[in-house]
Formats: sequence, C-alpha cells, structure tokens
Amino acid sequence: MVKYNNVRQLYPLTIIERFICALTYLTFMFVGLVWLILCHITKKRMPPVVEYHIYQSFLLSVILYVVSLICEISFGFMMGLPYIGGYVKKFLIFTAGTPIYLTFTLVHFVIFIIMLYLAIFAFFGKYSYLPYISDMVKSNLRIR
Repeated sequence: MVKYNNVRQLYPLTIIERFICALTYLTFMFVGLVWLILCHITKKRMPPVVEYHIYQSFLLSVILYVVSLICEISFGFMMGLPYIGGYVKKFLIFTAGTPIYLTFTLVHFVIFIIMLYLAIFAFFGKYSYLPYISDMVKSNLRIR
C-alpha cells in the first residue's frame, strides 16, 4: 500500500480550494467539473491535491452510475424468473426500498458515508484512499 498523505504539497491550499475539493464529492463531480472548466479558461494551474480529488470523484461517479445501471438491468431480469423472482424482490425492497431515516435507504446510507469520508479528507487537504479507484487516479496523475 502507498501512503498518500505523506506526499508533500508544494504550496498550501486556500480555503476555496478546500471547499471545492469537498463539494466535488458531495455533488457527484458537478462542482469539480465547473472548477476544472474555470481553471482551463483562466489558464490557472490547479494544485495536485485538487486535481486528484476532482478526478477521483469523477471516476467514482462514473463507477456508481455504471454499477447502478447494471444492477437495475440484472435485478429486473432476475425478478422475472419463476423461482427466485420473489426473493430478489424482497431483497430489493429491503436494501433499496425501505427507508432507514426519512428517505435514506441502506444503499443510499452506505454511499453517503463513503462520500462523507472522502469529502472530509478532501476538506483537510489530504489524499483520501479508496481501494483500486485511488490507485487508478494516482497512476494517471503520476503522484508518488
């Protein structure tokens, strides 16, 4: 394992950059995309930490979208099967249909906790770590 938090920063992050890093997770990359476009238009160089969090949130958002699409298609197919369709429907009602608190289901709660963990690390200016996703982002951005 590589410890990302031991990477030295060339200059400290401003409070705006810290908010951008945190909000890019909580908005599923929308704020990060706007900041990326603004930095490209103004020719401003982004710190590596901000770049890391924007690209990691983008990759995580794409992965969540693809996984939810695959689950929707496969569970829809399995609910039509004669013997296991009822069990799949009960499983879906338990995990994705029954609210735990207000409108939070079990799946939403897990995704919220992961995004909150990433947003807190991003706000503190640290490199957060998610297995495989952080490794892919780190290798693409060439962070040691």
